[in-house]
Amino acid sequence: MPMPNIADLVLREMSAQAQEQRTALIARVQRSTWAQRLVACLLVVVCCVYAVLLHLIEMATLTEERSDSASPRTPWSSRRRRQISRWHEYQQQLARVCSQYQPASPYDDRSRLVLLGDSITEAWGGTSYGEPVERAAGAPLVLQQTLAQRWMDPVVLGISGDQTQHLLWRLSHGELSGPMAADPRLLVVLLIGTNNLGAGHAPEDVARGVLAVANAVLNRTRGRVLVNALLPRGDGAHTLARLCPPRCNADGQPYESFTPAIHEVNSLVAAAIGRLARSSSLRARFVDCGSNFVAPEGTESEVVKELMPDRLHPNARGHRIWARCLTDDIIAAGWERNTLATTGTTVLAASHQSRHTSLSRRISE
Repeated sequence: MPMPNIADLVLREMSAQAQEQRTALIARVQRSTWAQRLVACLLVVVCCVYAVLLHLIEMATLTEERSDSASPRTPWSSRRRRQISRWHEYQQQLARVCSQYQPASPYDDRSRLVLLGDSITEAWGGTSYGEPVERAAGAPLVLQQTLAQRWMDPVVLGISGDQTQHLLWRLSHGELSGPMAADPRLLVVLLIGTNNLGAGHAPEDVARGVLAVANAVLNRTRGRVLVNALLPRGDGAHTLARLCPPRCNADGQPYESFTPAIHEVNSLVAAAIGRLARSSSLRARFVDCGSNFVAPEGTESEVVKELMPDRLHPNARGHRIWARCLTDDIIAAGWERNTLATTGTTVLAASHQSRHTSLSRRISE
């Protein structure tokens, strides 16, 4: 019987030991990997629970934003903190624009147009939170071809998503500057309130907010305010479901359309603006341009989709129609020019002209 090779025996023994060591090492690595994974998962769960608890505490301590009380954006109306910071950044930018406001020449009796509102108004500048946005493409050109042809350099003061309380805050934080307040030619075109409805405010609350903004403009300036009716919107099926509760119909179900609420807001505001006009020397006026955007009965959509592709925001074509409606109403009201603001200037200019003519005659003699 042949004797085993000692070298082979040693090699086999070393190989077996090496294999055992490799197997043990792999097992330790696997146990370590699973432990690390378990720790990582536990950390993720802890972080999620912590974030949820912070959110619940924040929501529990939030103060509700009232439609007729000035408030900046807060987590009550903006879920993302980045949106709040963007809002403050853009609001400061608009305040700087207002600080540079220059009244028209004293010899120019045309009104100075200021467009005040939310995303529909901001679209005149082609932006959302100051950044270019596709849905507003072409609107700045429409502004230059329409309103800017009659009223030089209209000032656009709109911020996407704004509600009435946010606009009230903006007016007291730089967006009614001293030069604006002192300008008797100031003509503010106001459209605000649809985002209040979208946030679940009742129609009567929205109307109070709109009137609070109109009163703020009248009380803080020498100008006039043209209050727009809320435009129709056709996104009710998507938006209203998440507002119930508390905004539910008599059967406890979500409303199917914004139309009844919009009609109620517009009716309340129109009546109040009529009273306000009488008490403010006709410095307030109400205009309803909404019928241009309502789809014919029997159609699938509540709004004309060619004018409101997303069923909420007018596109460039919609803004052109809105501009025509505003122009017609301003002219019909006799607000295109402010002759009272220039009466003193006209008399002074006539006096200067008379002196110049008299002096020329004496020189020629």
